Amino acid sequence: MVDRDLFLAERRIAILATLDPDGSPYLTAVWFVWEGGAFKIPTRRTSRKALNAAARPVASVAVDSRGPLLAGVRASGRVEVIEGESALAVNERIHRRYVTDHGMADPALGGLLSEGDDVTLRLVPERWQSWDMEPAFGQRFGDPKLARPLAP
Repeated sequence: MVDRDLFLAERRIAILATLDPDGSPYLTAVWFVWEGGAFKIPTRRTSRKALNAAARPVASVAVDSRGPLLAGVRASGRVEVIEGESALAVNERIHRRYVTDHGMADPALGGLLSEGDDVTLRLVPERWQSWDMEPAFGQRFGDPKLARPLAP
């Protein structure tokens, strides 16, 4: 079984689901950090996900592992939009989790991230699901004779 905190401490891409005005899910790939019992996700206040979260403060997030280990977690709960200096500080930490110092110094990468992401979505899970295919299949999904590799 996957240790949830260790799994979420790794650098991964998550899929965030917020609710559009018509009630349908809006899915988007996001960077995140898991800390203090919450997912924290940087974004712009004018982004669809931020507008959805402000209007309908429930969301879900899914994080998975692909390759020899097929496992992941899904969480859902209330989401809030954090603004101000605390959001900017969290967003800076999240950006640096995914982008090198050299990348953050690049105006076309770090500059755009720093100027654009002005709020943080904070999702506190109320419900969890997890999956782990290793107990059933071992590392067979990592054997190219048995399974086709997924795209990186």
